[in-house]
Amino acid sequence: MGAIFNGSGRTYYILEHKTNSKYHNAGESQKIIIDEIEMGRDASCQVRWEDTPEFEMVSRKHAAIVRDGQNWKLVHLSTSNPTLVNGRPIQGTYYLQSGDEIQLAANGPRMGFIVPQGKQAMTSSIKLTERMNLFRQQALAPYKKALWAMAILLLLVIIGFGAWNYKLTQDNKELMAQAEQLMEQSAALDAQIADMEEQIRNNPENEELRKQIEEVKQQKQQVQTKYTTIYRDNPALQKELAKLKKKVTDVEEDLEDEDDDVIDDGGKKTTPANPNAKSDARAYYGSIYRIIVENITIEGRDGVSRPSNISTSKIDCGSGFITPNGTFVTARQNIQPWIYVDGNTPADSWRLRLALAFAMGDDIIINYSAYSTDGTAQRLQFSSRDFSMPTGGDIVSAHIAITEEHLAILDAYGYTYNKKQLLKEGLDIKHITAAARSYATLPGTGRAGIPTDAGTSQSIAGGTPLDIVYYETSNVQNLAAAATYRTVHTEKTDNAAGVIRLQGGPGAAAFGAPVFFREEDGSLMVVGIYVGNSKVVPVHRFQ
Repeated sequence: MGAIFNGSGRTYYILEHKTNSKYHNAGESQKIIIDEIEMGRDASCQVRWEDTPEFEMVSRKHAAIVRDGQNWKLVHLSTSNPTLVNGRPIQGTYYLQSGDEIQLAANGPRMGFIVPQGKQAMTSSIKLTERMNLFRQQALAPYKKALWAMAILLLLVIIGFGAWNYKLTQDNKELMAQAEQLMEQSAALDAQIADMEEQIRNNPENEELRKQIEEVKQQKQQVQTKYTTIYRDNPALQKELAKLKKKVTDVEEDLEDEDDDVIDDGGKKTTPANPNAKSDARAYYGSIYRIIVENITIEGRDGVSRPSNISTSKIDCGSGFITPNGTFVTARQNIQPWIYVDGNTPADSWRLRLALAFAMGDDIIINYSAYSTDGTAQRLQFSSRDFSMPTGGDIVSAHIAITEEHLAILDAYGYTYNKKQLLKEGLDIKHITAAARSYATLPGTGRAGIPTDAGTSQSIAGGTPLDIVYYETSNVQNLAAAATYRTVHTEKTDNAAGVIRLQGGPGAAAFGAPVFFREEDGSLMVVGIYVGNSKVVPVHRFQ
């Protein structure tokens, strides 16, 4: 339990998943805060793969990672399949180094082992609520009976009352058992929702699945309500928490006041180099936006406009943010979704429809709204025509073979074409050749922006931790609760390609999100924009 209560002197590590599975997406960063985990197909494993033929090479308990002082060692457990580090099988145990690649079996799933550097290496750098959630996921057994007591003690811990001892009565023990069951139900529903949302991303037309997701979310809400009721029905606990509530609030306010202060080597308080920079990303939520498509119109080369027949409620259109000069910045594929990055051609049906219309010589107009935590009254509204994008040699054509599916789309839009010729010759669909040009800017919003560091963006070393902040929801009424703070690590700054390469990255919701670097004084500054494919466009390219 030191992973929660003694975070100031403890380190943690990150597993960067490189193989897609039911439980982990490729590019996902999984923080591990406990002293020992097991990996395999067994349901008790903290890092788990599904029990399917695709992962049959992974043993039920394949390997473990165990703390040894300040080091971490990989322990081979399987009796039938090898455990590899950097492509070589290990025997018994192996002391891991940051940057090592772990693989379970010769053709099995791969993970990067990353130890954050500096202050970010400490478990205390992870917020208490996130630490609590990680501990629940990773150490549910054998510590799950302690979780109820820890939930009671949490407020006491953060204000230094760790020695306080709450004595559970028999009634409270029964409530604890109920709480354990509800926590397990909540975790299972979370996993079910994540699995279903992954399915809907691959099949956005599945309305039945969308209804099922909403039903499961309602079930989770009911479980959370029951869990909250346990606190309400415990008078002794209520009384103690009421006494402490004001003290906790006072301490939190004091901590917030200290956020912008830095202690130098001489013991004096100084202010950050940039007085507008903050050390907590929450201070920037009002300048980070979730982009929603309102409507799409296809303007024909004959001057006739036609509806796109695309349901905008199914479109995940990423993020954007405002720079210090009031410019709104986002990923180019959010504004021109028919254009893809690095030679990929459109795969999902709505993008393909727009790509075909564009290839036929028509223009596409998309109207958007963008929302931050400032509320719906402060939304931004704009059109795809309002943005500026890089010009000069960045757009080329990708030739695709035309199928009957493509012809059906063209027919639905009322195009006239030579079917025989089109099937024989195909079409040229335009796409972006370089991720470095995958950004779009809209000046003059008049809004306050996030401080940037163009100098640092040009020379970030490999292995540097960066933070991507975005909203993992299209529910604009609940953005703050869905804010996602994803820590990734750089592979290198590729000056020739004009991008910062990452060791994995998040999905489409983060396309266009700001990428933060923590300065020496602890403040957060934007160094780039995430454009997908584990790549970041440095801020000096678009500012």
